[in-house]
Amino acid sequence: MKSLSENYIQYISNLNNNKKSSSKKFYIIIKNQPINKKEKNIEIIKQELNEKYLKVKECLSRCGNKVNNIEEKEEILKIFFSFLNTKKYFNKNEQIEEE
Repeated sequence: MKSLSENYIQYISNLNNNKKSSSKKFYIIIKNQPINKKEKNIEIIKQELNEKYLKVKECLSRCGNKVNNIEEKEEILKIFFSFLNTKKYFNKNEQIEEE
């Protein structure tokens, strides 16, 4: 069974390398919902979100995934816009490339 699994992994790796498959990007949004908003200040909320982020990052990194933290507000807005307004986003980018 071990040999069969290793051969399959090698087969998939070779297939991806030969076809030069592109990488995929996934975005994870980490949300915090305090039970009682009056009791929690912004620093505690930031700390809780950071702990959640580090846990997610560690788990994904163990699986061989590269994890980037996006902090620039413009980049975050661009990502949200592209998800919520796909058609407009692509039309906008096509117009920019034409100019």
